[in-house]
Amino acid sequence: MFELNDIPIPRTFYLYNKQRDCIDYYVEQLGGYPVILKVLGYSGGVGVMKLESAQSLYSVIDFVCANGTAPLLSSFIPDAVHWRCVVVGEKVVAAYINPPDKGDFRTYGTTDKNEVFEGAGTEIDALAIKAVSVLGYEFGGVDILRHPSGRCYVLEANFPCYYAHAQEIGGIDVAGKIVDYLAEKAGSLK
Repeated sequence: MFELNDIPIPRTFYLYNKQRDCIDYYVEQLGGYPVILKVLGYSGGVGVMKLESAQSLYSVIDFVCANGTAPLLSSFIPDAVHWRCVVVGEKVVAAYINPPDKGDFRTYGTTDKNEVFEGAGTEIDALAIKAVSVLGYEFGGVDILRHPSGRCYVLEANFPCYYAHAQEIGGIDVAGKIVDYLAEKAGSLK
């Protein structure tokens, strides 16, 4: 849906074929190693793997496919900042940086109140709002990578979504903003 609506995502292939020559072609199209293999249906970074060689990629794909799963294979975006944007209606009501955990490439919700904002900036906010809208939602959490070049990539838009970091760490009353939005919407239906 994102690609069809001109929302930038990391270059991605759906792995329904585990033939080595096909996998090698995908990796070449992704710009080479490292690549990201993502098994859908998990959260908190579980199922997201960074693979740095054909030997490791082949064995992991064999394992994942043997369990009946068709994973995603994506390009790795180095040095990117991971933002979580919480959208309510047509507005980003909270945004925070998800820093990488020590020794890991995956990111986790911030524990630093200085990394929580009422928006991430015009371009990132616009992408987050569009991603939620394209999926037909009025509320969602959107994960966006911002490369140092300024290019942004939407990873996913979640509904429902976890927004406790914005609320508990940053002090932004996301729940209140959701209730206010719903009350305003209900009032306009009268």
